[in-house]
Amino acid sequence: MKTQNVAILLFTVLFFSASFALANERQTLISGEVNHGGFGGWEVTGTQMGDNNVLMTGGRGAWLLNHSFYLGGAGYGSAFSVGDTGKHVGYGGLLLGFIGSPNSLVNYGFDVILGAGGIANPNDYADNTNCDHNADTFLVVEPGVNVALNVFKYGKINLGASYRFVSRSDDSVFTNDMLSGASVKASMIFGKF
Repeated sequence: MKTQNVAILLFTVLFFSASFALANERQTLISGEVNHGGFGGWEVTGTQMGDNNVLMTGGRGAWLLNHSFYLGGAGYGSAFSVGDTGKHVGYGGLLLGFIGSPNSLVNYGFDVILGAGGIANPNDYADNTNCDHNADTFLVVEPGVNVALNVFKYGKINLGASYRFVSRSDDSVFTNDMLSGASVKASMIFGKF
């Protein structure tokens, strides 16, 4: 008799718990109709590495969710050698971001790049006789802020600032402190926003 009572009590608790769970709508971060889009574009960046002013070029592209959240990738490389070292620096990785007021003429955003980079001398690759094809590597985290002007429906001009945090650089010339630094960025982005 005791076993039957316990089974009935357990069934009753499970029944009411399931009924209560079904009666409440599931709460989610994004609800309702979900809009998808995407964008990509070329970007130019000005930054400092140690005492050297460095021009970097690259790009970014991402899948856009509900006009506000994006997930994609970004990558940059120095346009010229850094100082008189003869070495070039490049990095890239996962891009995560948010666009605020996406339908306004001027909108703002926040993003972060999580990735890795490398330091290499391109002259080593031109002459295979003395090249070990190993670039010095590092990890990078680069949060940033952006302001964009919606120029037309499928294009915008984006201006931004970011700070690059570098760790694990094992290069003899380019230390973590030298590679870390602030950047200013300008880009033309095209896509379905």
